[in-house]
Amino acid sequence: MKFNVHSLAFKQTLLILLGITVVFGTLLFTLQRLVNTRMSELIMARGQEISEKHVSLIDNIFDGSASIVKGIVDKIEQGEITQADMDEFLPAAHRKAHDKVTITSALVVAYEPENGKEFIRITGDGLNGKVLDGSGYQSMSWYVEAKTKGKGVWCEPFISNYVDKPVAVYAMPFYETLPDGSKKFKGVVCLDILLSFLREAVASIQIENSGYAFILSAENKIVAHPRDDWIFKETLYSLAKGRDANLSDFEKAVRELHSGILLGKTFKGESACIYFSHMKVDGWVFGIVWPADEFFEKRRKMTSILGLLSLVGYALMFGLVLVISSRVSRPLKELASVAKRLGQGDFEVEIPQVKGKDEIAEFAEAFGHMRDSLKENIEKQKSVERVQNELEMARKIQLGLLAKNDDDENVKDVRHKLCPFILPAKEVGGDFYDFFKVDENKLALLIADVSGKGIPAALLMMSSRSMLKSVVLAGSSVEDTFNVVNDRLAFRNYLNMFVTVWMGILDLRTGEVEFACAGRNPPVICHDDGTVEFAKSRPGLVLAAMEGTRYKRQTLKLEPGDTIFLYTDGVTEATNANEELFGDDRLLQTLREACGMEPAKICPFVKSKIDEFVGDAPQFDDITMLALKYMGPTASSPT
Repeated sequence: MKFNVHSLAFKQTLLILLGITVVFGTLLFTLQRLVNTRMSELIMARGQEISEKHVSLIDNIFDGSASIVKGIVDKIEQGEITQADMDEFLPAAHRKAHDKVTITSALVVAYEPENGKEFIRITGDGLNGKVLDGSGYQSMSWYVEAKTKGKGVWCEPFISNYVDKPVAVYAMPFYETLPDGSKKFKGVVCLDILLSFLREAVASIQIENSGYAFILSAENKIVAHPRDDWIFKETLYSLAKGRDANLSDFEKAVRELHSGILLGKTFKGESACIYFSHMKVDGWVFGIVWPADEFFEKRRKMTSILGLLSLVGYALMFGLVLVISSRVSRPLKELASVAKRLGQGDFEVEIPQVKGKDEIAEFAEAFGHMRDSLKENIEKQKSVERVQNELEMARKIQLGLLAKNDDDENVKDVRHKLCPFILPAKEVGGDFYDFFKVDENKLALLIADVSGKGIPAALLMMSSRSMLKSVVLAGSSVEDTFNVVNDRLAFRNYLNMFVTVWMGILDLRTGEVEFACAGRNPPVICHDDGTVEFAKSRPGLVLAAMEGTRYKRQTLKLEPGDTIFLYTDGVTEATNANEELFGDDRLLQTLREACGMEPAKICPFVKSKIDEFVGDAPQFDDITMLALKYMGPTASSPT
């Protein structure tokens, strides 16, 4: 089988594989997302379980230490203890605190200096119940932080000077209530607790897959970790220095969430799942690390196997689909060869027989019908060309019946100037205009639109024009003319066609126009002063719609220099590509611009504006216009 990358079979194969790729790719991606989400939920749940079990015990120790300090502050603020009692009270308070929280290291009470005198008392482990004093404590972090924040706080842990071990300090300010009810800062009570218990607590937590727990202080200092050489000596920033580790995601998550899980790397460069949860101690974080190398390795192997299977499956599927597509498309190639011969005029070519009832068999059968139809249509085309020639001749005859100017109708008169325009939408149309002298001083002008298009409309147009003209010349008024013509056209109007007409008779001596309207647009009057308006015209029922319809006489007055502009729907209903109509407003604006032009230039100017508006959109209706300018009575005119 010859392989052709441009063949339909090859393209069809690629499209099928593309569709399969999109579907299965979407399914695999969704499945992977669901699996990852479920794994995160399981790890999150495991982290919460460990956190709730162990962190609550640690938080209880911190809460107990804070309650001891709060009790001492209450006694000082209530006046139960004074500076004079402190040497005796402090050792006893420390022994009680040690009994309650065995990891208590030191208890300190420091007063705000008065008159430059400092007062601080310290007791704790290693002092055997003794009390020490000191100085310079106002600048110490625990004193400054408690005084500044005005509430009890856990300060950043440090190495104690008294026991040379890491301690956490809870410091709380106490106040004196003044007679006016305000509070005056008096000093700070703080309690040190040894943090060695955290290392032991973290080490006792059993975490599967070589995982481990850690605790960070508010300033990201490591206070509990399996590696002793990092505790109180390293922070996240110092460990990250010079490495590829990026702390921004971890810091953002810790800052915005109470607990969560991240996928990242340890400081050894190992991939890991990191769970974190805030403790009750301000800003402290409890974390659990699960090394994820084994998980990632399994996932990579699974991905490789899946990729290899997909590649092999794609190759097999490509070959199978290509073979099937080639067998299916073979008749199409034969039919393509037949089509070429038909295009060269060989209508005796044999159509290949395709067995079956599928689409290709139907296509081959349709080819046979097409060949036969082409033979028949070629013969018909000759007849169509004859009809088109006859229609073109009919169009010339129709347009030839309409006067091109006043010389054609022998109505030239110095008291008026006029110019008609007509452009049928088809070979022959239903629009028409007319103008003729009724007598020496009266000029009839009309514009009309027959319903429908083509030959029927043209026949009704010619009969309507002939009747209107003959009845008016017989001496009838314009309204009587409409009455007579309407009855004649409505009689035996089996096709229900109709005619819209505006017809007026201008008295060239006075400018008076007597007119009647049968469903037509009102004409536009362009005054000599440049103003433009629609004439006041009440439309009656269209001609040929109903026998017995009676029309009313209406009048308007043209002043010397005024121009009356008659038009059909093809002007105002000209439509552009956006389905917008040319409309009445654009027509009025166009005629304002045309004021001062002679009638011979007004109609072409309006047509140019219509062409500019519609662009390349096709013409759907006949465009017919008639412009007449009344010059006024002159000395040389007949009287």
